[in-house]
Amino acid sequence: MESEDFYLLFSKVGDSESVVDFFCCTDSKLMDVIFDYELEKPYKKWHLKKSSLIFDVDNKDALIDELFTKSPIYSQNQNLKDYYRIERINVTPGEYSPRIYRPHLLPISNLMKIQRIDGIESELFQLQDYLPLNYETAISATHQLATLIDELEYICRMIHPSQKNFAVFGHEIRNLLILACTEVEAQLRGIYVPNSNTSKKSLTMKEYCSLNKVLSLNKYAVLYSLYPWLDNFRPFQNWGSQNQIQLTWYQAYNAVKHDRENEFESANLENVLEAIAAVAILLYAQYGEKLPFRRELIGDFFNFVEVPKWDINQYYLPPYKGESWRPTKALN
Repeated sequence: MESEDFYLLFSKVGDSESVVDFFCCTDSKLMDVIFDYELEKPYKKWHLKKSSLIFDVDNKDALIDELFTKSPIYSQNQNLKDYYRIERINVTPGEYSPRIYRPHLLPISNLMKIQRIDGIESELFQLQDYLPLNYETAISATHQLATLIDELEYICRMIHPSQKNFAVFGHEIRNLLILACTEVEAQLRGIYVPNSNTSKKSLTMKEYCSLNKVLSLNKYAVLYSLYPWLDNFRPFQNWGSQNQIQLTWYQAYNAVKHDRENEFESANLENVLEAIAAVAILLYAQYGEKLPFRRELIGDFFNFVEVPKWDINQYYLPPYKGESWRPTKALN
């Protein structure tokens, strides 16, 4: 069986580029690929279809030249070849890493080929892109974050959330810090286990820190929308840099959990704001903006002012028609 590679064709206009075509190339043939879908509300299930043979390939290393020489469409505009470039993308149809969000590589503009069904185009783009996940787990996490928000708002009605009050500590804040950090642990474990070969029952932040390489947690910045006078929160900012495994707010949680009498001051407002922001980031890192019932339960409480920018080779490409999504371990 011949190997197959996928290529994107980019059109260059000034300093910007846009994707205008998508191909599958074997050792000997270049084929058209289209995106098709099935509707299963509230989701649209995308898949790929090889449409037709465009031409036989002689030299994959000079594919742009062959495209503008042999293609029935592009050969008519050979003088425009310098305004295009073609790039091989290192993605495999249908592969994904459990509980790790990546954008879908889907029709980016009307120029990319997509099978449309008359009359439903507007509805189509209101639906969510399907990816296998445990909806009970995801919805439960949304409820848990909503619970943390409720408790935080209760505290902030008594203690104004300002930098002047960051050092304020107390029993309700301690309880909320412990609740938030145990949820951080639950989410980290939920991501780590299906993406590794571990059989350990007890995991530490040393193991969890390896997730930063695939989740880029240190690149998130969150603003509390109800408290816009506060600076952005970056709870994972330095995680993993220069062998830094521990996080200040997480160390505070451990300290006050095990020794409240001597470490009570660690249960302060700043640390609880950091911990709850960390939970919000971990849910975004797993589900993106498609966290189930986010609008109903979380609303716009968090504003993600900075998120990772994924390379196109890290996107998920839908499976071929008739095939299913296949999980792969991100930490292997």
